[in-house]
Amino acid sequence: MALPRSLSTGLLPSEIEYIATTETEVSIVPLIAFDRVRLLGGIYGPFRPPAQVNVPLWLASYLKKRKKCRIVPPTWLTVESLSDTLRIETSNPGFAVLPFHYVAIAKVLLDVAPDDISGSDQVRALLKDIREARQSKIMAGLEMINAVHLEMTNISAIEIAELRPFFSTAFKELRGFQKSAALASGQEEEVPDAAYNFGDQQDAPFDNDYEMPQYQDDAFPAKGAGGIDDYADEPSLARPGYGAYGPRTGERRTDMGEEDDGEDEGDDAQQPPGRRSAAPMVEEYEMD
Repeated sequence: MALPRSLSTGLLPSEIEYIATTETEVSIVPLIAFDRVRLLGGIYGPFRPPAQVNVPLWLASYLKKRKKCRIVPPTWLTVESLSDTLRIETSNPGFAVLPFHYVAIAKVLLDVAPDDISGSDQVRALLKDIREARQSKIMAGLEMINAVHLEMTNISAIEIAELRPFFSTAFKELRGFQKSAALASGQEEEVPDAAYNFGDQQDAPFDNDYEMPQYQDDAFPAKGAGGIDDYADEPSLARPGYGAYGPRTGERRTDMGEEDDGEDEGDDAQQPPGRRSAAPMVEEYEMD
């Protein structure tokens, strides 16, 4: 399935082929004898013909191109097995069991070792028919897509890569529609409750009997019980138990030192740090 460049957000076919060649092992029959080979993926060998050895697909392809081995095709890559697979694909709604990288594996083997696969031309034709049958079922299965998930068992890596851009866009749009529908239904339920007529006090959503609390002088601690004078040595102006606003604001300004404006500067030296007169600060921010 060909995709435009703008939708090719998943793995490329070449990248899928690379992954398949590194993850898949095949059997080979070496044509020459040599010792073990230490690779990043492990140690392979020794190679003694005509004994079969399991190696990664990329190593089998490398040796085959240099005529140093013969590749043994997997059991599913035969005319008989592929014919059964095609029959299952065309007669059942589900997907037949195939290797996850069956497309990439078949491509590599048919490219480098067609002489090792019996009836390679017929194998190519069967693989093409299987691919078309699976793609038809995938497109038919898209009708069951929802905003949660879409379950498709036994699809291959190349088929996932082909569907990934479409799925990403489709799921995003479906979730957007679902969210819009939820918001619309929620607004329809909330509008009757929120449509108050504020011109009529009877329909207003406020409690007219509510009274603001009145803070009296006796709400503040008295002297000797955690009052203002008990915190005279505190350097901070934010003293516990003292209201920021109210009828005692004048007493607070007096306590902060406004009565010392006419006295000598020595009085300020008698005060603890942070308890200097606040009168200049008050005058600085007064509005004309």
